[in-house]
Amino acid sequence: MHYRVGSIDVDTLNYHLSENGNPVAVEPQVFDLIVYLITNRERLVTRQEIFDNIWQGRVVSDTSLSNHIKSARKALGDDGKKQLVIKTIHGRGYQFIADTEEVADQEGSTNYAKVSSLLTEKKPKPHRLTTKSTIFSAFFFVLLILMVSGGWWFIFGQNNANKSSEAAQSSNAGKSIAVLAFSDLSPEKDQEYFSDGLSDELINLLAKIPELRVISRTSAFSFKGKNASTEEIGNQLNVTHILEGSVRKAGNRLRITTQLIQVSDESHLWSETFDETMDDVFRVQDDIAQAVTKQLKITLLEAADKTTTVNPDAYTLFLNAKYLFHKYTPETTGKAELLVNESIAMDPHYAPSWHLLSAILVRSALNFNSKPYKEGLEQAKSAAEKAIELDTGFAPAYATLARVNLVSWEFKTANTNINKALLLDSSNADVLNVASIVAIYSGKIDDAIAYLQRAIKIDPLEGTHYFNLSLNYVYLNQLDEATEFLKKYDLFHPDAAIQHSLMAWIMLAQGKCKSALEEAGKEPHEFFKLFAKSAVLFCLGKTEKSDSLLTQFIEQHGDIHPTYVAYLYATRKENDRAFKWLDIAFQQQDPALLEQINFNQFRNLWSDPRWDAFLNKLGLPEGHWLLDRESRPKI
Repeated sequence: MHYRVGSIDVDTLNYHLSENGNPVAVEPQVFDLIVYLITNRERLVTRQEIFDNIWQGRVVSDTSLSNHIKSARKALGDDGKKQLVIKTIHGRGYQFIADTEEVADQEGSTNYAKVSSLLTEKKPKPHRLTTKSTIFSAFFFVLLILMVSGGWWFIFGQNNANKSSEAAQSSNAGKSIAVLAFSDLSPEKDQEYFSDGLSDELINLLAKIPELRVISRTSAFSFKGKNASTEEIGNQLNVTHILEGSVRKAGNRLRITTQLIQVSDESHLWSETFDETMDDVFRVQDDIAQAVTKQLKITLLEAADKTTTVNPDAYTLFLNAKYLFHKYTPETTGKAELLVNESIAMDPHYAPSWHLLSAILVRSALNFNSKPYKEGLEQAKSAAEKAIELDTGFAPAYATLARVNLVSWEFKTANTNINKALLLDSSNADVLNVASIVAIYSGKIDDAIAYLQRAIKIDPLEGTHYFNLSLNYVYLNQLDEATEFLKKYDLFHPDAAIQHSLMAWIMLAQGKCKSALEEAGKEPHEFFKLFAKSAVLFCLGKTEKSDSLLTQFIEQHGDIHPTYVAYLYATRKENDRAFKWLDIAFQQQDPALLEQINFNQFRNLWSDPRWDAFLNKLGLPEGHWLLDRESRPKI
């Protein structure tokens, strides 16, 4: 649905706000508030009703609500004095009073298309071999704590939660599609990187269309090698259409076969076989995308028609590097770096290659510790900036740059870059995931949850979303919700690292010390097993054993992970030692500190005057929830 309020266009399908065609940056909670007030504009909306529907019962102060109302007014060109759009009914609530026009989806999408076109327009470059400006599926930094990285980072995975056909059909009012991984039918079966890459590029191309909801790579590729029916895939991904195909590559010759299937009756709407050479692969991508949009009766945006020059051999190297990158191991990541550097040396004008290099460097520095931390991040920053220089409309590059900014404690710059990414592509699951991380570091937990919920609609079988929702509910000390989402994750990844440690900490906060010890014992990652067991044994009154494990933890990890040590002391309510280690973390600018101060066991320090003094020293962004003393739950 689209609403027009004067010169403001509110696009609820794409979570997009614009004024006279110009994007307006707005936080997700504020956007939801605007939409709620608009849809209930015929009546007064009480403050409690807003709390219940926007924050869904979470504890939020009146001050926080007032700040959100202020931000909503500002986004709509209103203010507290004029109150021409949102009127305060003192002692009762608010009412949306501005004239509002409901706009047909097609018209609203056209306006959004114009905005996208302006944002992505680039000067023409010399013609060689051309391909569409593709959006690399930016690897997304997750809050799964790795011993080598010092931060909580997400774990890759997929959630195979089933949905009923009825539920899928009821929410399939709009056009939606999943591009499945194309099969490799090459004689030597050695072109999987190419078939995957072709599918990925089609996802990126189709994702440029606001009228079309396109499932992200992780969820779409989760059916690779599985004998799932069209109905099963459609229900699990909640889509109306599926695009599938195969690639046969021998030397420079290509045969690409593809077909578009309607999920409701499994009918084949379109199919075609392309016999071409490598020089024509990009035209084939264009032809497939055009055929899909024609069959779905939607328009391929002008923004999607912009081309960028690329050498075909460099492009092949890029696809191979991206394929290895998605394997997510230190070895394949190292090989991917070699290949993408070779690709860049061959053609340095292709923005996705520079972005891929940036993502590789960040992972190597933070996750795998295969590069010096500072050097790796500096190189990653330079590569992301180069990608943006080549393509100022490339949203994932801004998102990756924002992630580098965060771990460098550059809060304002991180928020600026993630806002640019969201304005360019608010329906990219990878961008939304980074946005959730920026929100966490900025202390806006409700926004982080909203971004993750949005990402789930686009990428429903990416299990990390559920893991991270669990983390966010731990921050808010809403332990039942945290348990619920962690159990969803556990259904599909029972042997994954870190989740058992997190469950142990949840149970510890619930006072279930014996159950917590059992969970800690299941943790396969030695760092997190030691981390959790030390605290659980203290809870059980086994102080000597707990002290021994704590000493071991400090000796092995204290120099790299001071925030974790502070957390253990906070759990034990040994405040002096907790603050000592927090100061060490601050002096080292420990990347984990800005995220972990949200964790619930640090609440043991809230009543200590040193806590607020420490927060002030950190220079946290304005609006950080821990700085809002009114909204902090009473201990």
